[in-house]
Amino acid sequence: MSKRINPELRIGDRIVCLEMDDEPKYFGAKGTVIGINQGPRFTQYNVNWDDGGSLFLLDTDSWILEKDFKRKPRINEETNVNELAENSKILKYFKMLEIKKYLDLLRETSIVNMFGSSPYLYIGGNILKKEHYNYEGEDFEELIELAENSRNIMIRGAMNMLEDEGKEVTPENVNKIIRRYAPKILTFWMTHY
Repeated sequence: MSKRINPELRIGDRIVCLEMDDEPKYFGAKGTVIGINQGPRFTQYNVNWDDGGSLFLLDTDSWILEKDFKRKPRINEETNVNELAENSKILKYFKMLEIKKYLDLLRETSIVNMFGSSPYLYIGGNILKKEHYNYEGEDFEELIELAENSRNIMIRGAMNMLEDEGKEVTPENVNKIIRRYAPKILTFWMTHY
């Protein structure tokens, strides 16, 4: 699956948007690549979206080729329909590319066993700094910043999920969603990246 997320694009490719920074309404949007602009720091794709939208797709966003998206999963003993539904919610509400950066760096630092690292998705930079004050790696400041970003992504994702489901957005409900989805997000990262 991971090889099909963010494949290299060519003009004429049909894509499905999985995640676009600060644009949750583009989840599942389909379009055709009509131009590619290679910049010094990023690649920008001009997409003719089926719904008439005009937003560019950046290489920091997440997409899949439409032909791969249409592929029906084989349901067998190893594949669970509920798991597929949960994975689509993860991609819709949580910025997995940003979370991936954080979890990748967290793994590189070896400050925690990754199998038990789901709370690190929402503890934030201040708690991380207090718990691992004696870590001496030069990448620690970046890790703290990514931890804070991950915490914010988790909070925003939980709030958006509650709003879309018509549930009350309270600190208690947000906390429940975050604690329920953090292990699922970690499993998604381990499985797909």
